[in-house]
Amino acid sequence: LSNNSFSGIIPNELAAITTLEDVNLNDNKFHGTIPSGLFELPTLFSLQVDNNFLIGGLPKALSESTSLYMLGLNNNNFTGSIPDSISTLKTLVAVGLNNQLTGSIPAAIFNMTSLKQLYLANNNLSGSLPAAIIQLENLEQIWLDNNSIEGPLPSAICSLPLL
Repeated sequence: LSNNSFSGIIPNELAAITTLEDVNLNDNKFHGTIPSGLFELPTLFSLQVDNNFLIGGLPKALSESTSLYMLGLNNNNFTGSIPDSISTLKTLVAVGLNNQLTGSIPAAIFNMTSLKQLYLANNNLSGSLPAAIIQLENLEQIWLDNNSIEGPLPSAICSLPLL
């Protein structure tokens, strides 16, 4: 369903498809919020809604997901901070949160040891990059450009074997 001109809100009824595994609504014209029921689907491994007009904070229901492998929320109008509850997504391998997020990078992200790709570019994030980044031993790519992150670059980043 990606790369179309679908508009309006993302239908709540999608959450009724209990065997749904992959939702790709990238590059449409959806607005509003993501239906919280999507995060409760037991087999949902990929949710991609990049390049729409979604708003609000990151969904609180995000922490309900038990099988999410890929989360793409890039280039919408999400605001607020990245919640610590994101660390409950133990199966997450790729996360894209390029939006208008503020605050610092939560320490909880560094407990997500399955992460291979972390996209946090083009936000308004501040603070420093903690040395705890060393815990992301599977990290292959990290994008932090166009933020207000400051301080020293942790030398621990040089010890990440796949980066």
